[in-house]
Amino acid sequence: MFIQESEKFQILRKLIIPFIAGIFIFWIFLTTQLDIYILQTPLANIMTDLTVLVTVLALNGLGILATHQGNLIIFPAASKVSSVYIDARCGGIHSFLIFVCCFIVILLREGYTVPRRKIAISSLIGIAGTLVTNYIRVIIVCLVGIFYGTELMFWTHNYAGFALFLTWLTAFWYLALSYLLQEK
Repeated sequence: MFIQESEKFQILRKLIIPFIAGIFIFWIFLTTQLDIYILQTPLANIMTDLTVLVTVLALNGLGILATHQGNLIIFPAASKVSSVYIDARCGGIHSFLIFVCCFIVILLREGYTVPRRKIAISSLIGIAGTLVTNYIRVIIVCLVGIFYGTELMFWTHNYAGFALFLTWLTAFWYLALSYLLQEK
């Protein structure tokens, strides 16, 4: 009874639909090969280029003299990994599309009105946060490769990014839902 009446629990219940929608949409991308077309879009290319640029700038800001040739980020000679290749999958197109689809699912929920100004503010914050989260993920993967080598870098690539993205989404939706949704 306490759980049903708790306001925080109600907000968490609202999170379930976007997460299920996001996972389902991602599953559709991968199983229907729609993923292949998405990765060849101009948006995916722009996101990949930005990821390379931001990563190189961040590494240089941390005192690691990294360079890039196209999508190949080259590390200093003393690094455990000499370089990494950033392809469209690394550019954040998947997390961006999952966020956008979840955002649409939230807005289409019955029984709520959402002022346009709040939609604009929340979507800009959400998209920016999703992009920054992806940049942080790639920077962390690079740092792990530079200091610890290939094996730990691949583990970080496969698992830490997903955990970081889920943490971001949870925090964003937890805060945004109470801001966005007003009962009719």
